Amino acid sequence: MKNDFTIAEGLKELESITTRLANDKINLEDGVKDYKIAFEIAKQLKTKLDKLELEIKEIKADFDQLDSNG
Repeated sequence: MKNDFTIAEGLKELESITTRLANDKINLEDGVKDYKIAFEIAKQLKTKLDKLELEIKEIKADFDQLDSNG
């Protein structure tokens, strides 16, 4: 998966990997490979979500400041 994916794309890929890992017919090597990919996607998603959370907090603080000055 490319590194500049959206949150929705990352979640969709994690869902796909989870489905593959739940398949009893997956071999160990492919399972480990998928697990590593899923872990990297999850780390990137966490970073993206943390960044968005900070942006939302900043917007809220700006709004609260406007509201208190209003």
